[in-house]
Amino acid sequence: MTRDHGVAFHRYRQELGGVPVLGAQVVVTDARGRAGDLFVDTSRRLRAPAAATVARAAAVGAARRAAGARRLREPARASEAILPARIGARRVWRVLLASAEPFASLEVLVDARSGRVLRTRDLLQRATGAASIYDPNPVVANGGTAGLADAGDADSALLTSLRVPKALPRLDDSTCLRGSFVEATLEPGDPDASTPAGDVCSPTLAFGDVTRSDNRFEALMAYFHVDRAQSYVQSLGFPNILNGRIRAKVDAPIPGDPSEAGQDNSFFDLLTGELTFGTGYADDAEDAETIVHEYGHALQDAQIPGFPLTAS
Repeated sequence: MTRDHGVAFHRYRQELGGVPVLGAQVVVTDARGRAGDLFVDTSRRLRAPAAATVARAAAVGAARRAAGARRLREPARASEAILPARIGARRVWRVLLASAEPFASLEVLVDARSGRVLRTRDLLQRATGAASIYDPNPVVANGGTAGLADAGDADSALLTSLRVPKALPRLDDSTCLRGSFVEATLEPGDPDASTPAGDVCSPTLAFGDVTRSDNRFEALMAYFHVDRAQSYVQSLGFPNILNGRIRAKVDAPIPGDPSEAGQDNSFFDLLTGELTFGTGYADDAEDAETIVHEYGHALQDAQIPGFPLTAS
């Protein structure tokens, strides 16, 4: 029971044979001097389904495999529940997975008689940011190179106008560019940079005023385009290909011979599992085609470790 503004709210969970019915409850309000009023009723007329034949451990294993939860933050929890169906009801195992890799708090419903996974959903409350970025790059958006010049990473009216507003989904509660599929950070590549290296953060997650002359712009590009690429892969029916957070480092210094400091260089590192986007000419992470290309190498490595260098 809870009380608000002098009104008591009594909440009752529907059960069948002591097993809770998912999404089924009755809420009754009770104000002073009045009889109780029915406020919410999502209960169902159901017949208790047959007993479970799938063991708890087997249900947890099926849930982890279906969710691709490679590592957990705490032990899995599972309890029997009843899932209302169009005809009748199903007895299920409600498996809760605090996944560390990928980072998620998952509810997985496993049919308690067949072992089939019926539903998976992430219970984490995530944030969505906003930015104006290139999709895919200024040359494509402009229909050619006319009027475009890098000019030392400077803004121009044309380059600014070619940005398009985009949502930045699946961010965690850090207020930085850290989400389910990617973490985008700045590297200390330019000692004269106005934006310090490290996390790119905003308490409002509103980055709409960031333009290409601001080093944070490349981090916004990397976050959006890697996140969208992974979401697209999952929409094709492949939920477990690199379904985790990859680090994307933008405006990175060029490794190797100091004489090469002005050259372009971007890569996926097989040893660290990170993406790196360099500078030189236009910054590499201002081009979505470059971002997705390097992420493609990470996807290949996730399926065949070491690809294409794997020796038999």
